[in-house]
Amino acid sequence: MDLKKLHYLVEENHWFLSLIALLIFTNIFLFVVEENIEFKEHYETLIKSVEYISMIVFTFEYIARVASSTVKKEYKNPLTGRIKFILKPLSLIDLLVVIHFYVSILPISLVFLRLIRLFRFLHLTDLSHKKKFFYEVFEAKNTSKYHKGFSVFLIILILLNVFVVMYETLIFDNHYKLEFEFIEYISLYFFTIEYLLRLWVCNLDPKYRSYKGRLRYILSPLAIIDLLSILPFYLPIVMVFDFRILRLFRMARLVRVLKIEEFV
Repeated sequence: MDLKKLHYLVEENHWFLSLIALLIFTNIFLFVVEENIEFKEHYETLIKSVEYISMIVFTFEYIARVASSTVKKEYKNPLTGRIKFILKPLSLIDLLVVIHFYVSILPISLVFLRLIRLFRFLHLTDLSHKKKFFYEVFEAKNTSKYHKGFSVFLIILILLNVFVVMYETLIFDNHYKLEFEFIEYISLYFFTIEYLLRLWVCNLDPKYRSYKGRLRYILSPLAIIDLLSILPFYLPIVMVFDFRILRLFRMARLVRVLKIEEFV
């Protein structure tokens, strides 16, 4: 086995690191989704499948990181180097998450383990070259086919959400309740990723390049609309109020994407 190639895959390959980031976010998102007991029971097979796939990938990643750690000078000894790597705080977090999946008798809260997956994002520090790509996807206007495709996808998703809100409001039919919730969760999944990526790449815009740039971006009207369109999903976790009315802000998101000149 070529340890250098393995090390490159788990430490520097941008596609693999992007996959890990997506799986980490997906697992954290599912943790929130599972608060809906009825939805969790109905889609239990799908949720468990995602969990199993994630843990297979995380297990491979952990083993590959340990095996290839000797590529770095500080861990070059085959035995003591790997032990030193395993005892790193981030490696211990990775190990804890993986072990609990296979040995669930450990007296550790599953909620705690899922939340500490947030720290695994600290592994993903070498994705800076992807910034320009995502910035072009979001802001390149008619110069990028990716931007056009993403805008069309976003319009369809927003219109689908508008339909669901209007159906629930005007028809009062619970027959498709779980199906509509599925659409809602899928939409929130993409909207949340989009918001976080926009926040990440916003400093490529000259208007937001100063140290206060991201704060200025967060307080911009369109960014506030984007944030309000996903808050109904996350706020009930810490508050007892009904925030469903805020879903109407998704309609306002059409302001961002319905720019007819981009599709001419």
